[in-house]
Amino acid sequence: MRLQVDTLQSITNQEQSANRALAEEVANQAVLCEASNVELQGLQMELTEANRNLANELVSLAETRRSRDDLQSQFAELEKRLSEQASQHKATLQRERDATQKLSAQLRMSKTAEDTLKGEVEQYVCT
Repeated sequence: MRLQVDTLQSITNQEQSANRALAEEVANQAVLCEASNVELQGLQMELTEANRNLANELVSLAETRRSRDDLQSQFAELEKRLSEQASQHKATLQRERDATQKLSAQLRMSKTAEDTLKGEVEQYVCT
């Protein structure tokens, strides 16, 4: 019976030693778990901030694109108006050239008529 008690005592001591080792391991794992939770919370806060920054940048990008599209529309409209005005100016310039040519032709004809008249007057006066 003493042998059984010693055996049981030995087994109990081994079990208690194993329990202490497991308790120590559980405590170490709890510390690691708490540290991991703290790190996870920090990372979640960083992720939240990064997502907020991303959302702000996406809004800014959308506004920039809208602004670019507006400017492109304005530019296209200005190009169209400029083209129309250039066509109008070209047509006006052509009309002015035509009028200048007509006036030049009329001036030559008037000059010729004047010279002819002067010649006739000189002949009439000389005779």
